[in-house]
Amino acid sequence: MLEENSSYFIAADFDGLAAFKEAGKLIETCHEYGLSCYLERSQSGAGAHVWLFFEQAYPAAKSRVIILELIRRALGLSNFDKEVSFDRLFPNQDFQSGKGFGNLIVLPLQGISVN
Repeated sequence: MLEENSSYFIAADFDGLAAFKEAGKLIETCHEYGLSCYLERSQSGAGAHVWLFFEQAYPAAKSRVIILELIRRALGLSNFDKEVSFDRLFPNQDFQSGKGFGNLIVLPLQGISVN
């Protein structure tokens, strides 16, 4: 996350048996709204990341609200659902806490992931 609490991307992390199926549903929903997104296998090989990139730095709080709504629509979730593969977002917070970098994600196509 940049100093002004914005970033050039947001990534949704999916883990577990339904990771790729549910990530695919998010991708379909993004496409319905004209949003380009990209699927990546996580470093563990057992999960999926769905990436959305922005042309300009965009406030983390706003991007998180938008993608959470897209995930809710894609998976038909209520606030009480627990049995989904969606794990978290990156950036994982709306604002920097001042306590360091916070949660990190490896950017796509880095090092060993390319091979």
